[in-house]
Amino acid sequence: MDYAQDFSIAVSLGSDRARIFLCGELDLGSVATLHARFDENFLNRGVDHRSVIMLDLGDLTFCDAAGLHALWDLADKCRRLGTTLRIVNLPPNIRRVMELTDTLDQFNIDIDLRAADHAAPTPTD
Repeated sequence: MDYAQDFSIAVSLGSDRARIFLCGELDLGSVATLHARFDENFLNRGVDHRSVIMLDLGDLTFCDAAGLHALWDLADKCRRLGTTLRIVNLPPNIRRVMELTDTLDQFNIDIDLRAADHAAPTPTD
């Protein structure tokens, strides 16, 4: 059974910023997909540097402990790259998971509500 079928990612790259849209369920079955797409777009492009990577969770419906750990891993990768990971459009249920696990303050969270110039593209995974 392919658990990653309930998860998709779309990436929008700008000259100085990037936006990653997550859709569906971020859990043990989908974190490998998230890491692979992140690494493909940001770690494997040595000269590609962005000052901010926005992680749009507006369409994320579920996040378990493995998903939360993956978000923390992405924030850590961004710190090592010298870039900022900013989580935007945090759904109330995911915020609650972060509150219950006392991890909310470990992330850079902003409201955003999908600025007009950042409509969600069609996911590719």
